Amino acid sequence: MTGNYLRLADRIHRELDNIETALERAYRGWNDFQNSGYDLLVDSISLNLQAAYNGLEVVFEIIAEEVDGRRPSGDKWHQRLLVQMTSQVDGVRPAVISLDSYQNLNRYRSFRHVVRHIYPFDLEASPIEELVELANPTFTQVRQELTAFADFLRQAAPKQ
Repeated sequence: MTGNYLRLADRIHRELDNIETALERAYRGWNDFQNSGYDLLVDSISLNLQAAYNGLEVVFEIIAEEVDGRRPSGDKWHQRLLVQMTSQVDGVRPAVISLDSYQNLNRYRSFRHVVRHIYPFDLEASPIEELVELANPTFTQVRQELTAFADFLRQAAPKQ
């Protein structure tokens, strides 16, 4: 498990870098959309916001499997996974994210579902604008929380 904790800490940092890249692309796309009104940019912005959330979900799945020893299943597993990350697991790990992060990330989880299940030309700019504006404070906070969790993993790993 020790090696897994160290690999997971490294994976968290790699995913955070990828998430940052996706968010930068979403911000650039939103700025270009505001300046041009070019509706195809909404597709790009949506996909990058979805990618940012997906990156977090990948990390949460790995934590659930490798640290908690259980990953939710069933119809609402995405939502239950997010809830699981807000809970401390006694004797195993602290909460991964705060309740505030959960509430904000739940909006991105719902949006990810929409993006995956409708045609891109049906996406509307106004809900995307809200998510773009919420992205910086939300993902900054989550980055801090996941960085702290990666530090926990490194400290929990026995010294060699």
